[in-house]
Amino acid sequence: FRFVHVLEELLTTAQQAGISIPDAVQRAVRLNDYAGHTRYPDDAEPVTEAEYREAVQLAEFVLAWADAQLKPA
Repeated sequence: FRFVHVLEELLTTAQQAGISIPDAVQRAVRLNDYAGHTRYPDDAEPVTEAEYREAVQLAEFVLAWADAQLKPA
């Protein structure tokens, strides 16, 4: 894996390496939008409470999945 923060590229690389990606993890590409908004807040629409909660829940799921991938079989 090359050093990159673009989730879509990371997931594509993982799939090419034979790693099965759950649908919920594939939906994580939406989190890239938040990374841009934090760097350039003037260009962003305000995040609603529901969007915030959904993003946190999705990020937590992805972290748990990634952690499980790193543990020895």
